[in-house]
Amino acid sequence: MHINVIPNRGAAPTILLRESFRDGTKVCKRTLANLSALSAAQVQMIRGALRGDVLQPVEKTFEVIASRHTATCKPFSLPCSAWAFASVLASKPSRERDLVLAMVASRIICPATKLATTRLWGVSTCPGSLA
Repeated sequence: MHINVIPNRGAAPTILLRESFRDGTKVCKRTLANLSALSAAQVQMIRGALRGDVLQPVEKTFEVIASRHTATCKPFSLPCSAWAFASVLASKPSRERDLVLAMVASRIICPATKLATTRLWGVSTCPGSLA
């Protein structure tokens, strides 16, 4: 069995599931199904199954080993940039100003001690997005 794509002039191609067989010395094709109504992703899945690929859910294929929270600092960074809060802390950009700004943001978003705040920075993009 194989999938045969037949182009049509100006229209979507016809996608057929076919089987090849011999009739004496002549090679013939038998159409088993018309797959034209299926999406391209579904046709690729059928093509993979016919090839012998092992189909499984994405959760079994990939393992998430690290994930960072990305949208937690956005509600804080927009008003801070509009009010120029960073320039209130220090007139010139510096590492200390960025750390204080990230610490204030962390205290508002997720109140914790200084040590717990720095530990949370390992799983958040907050310090990088505010710097």
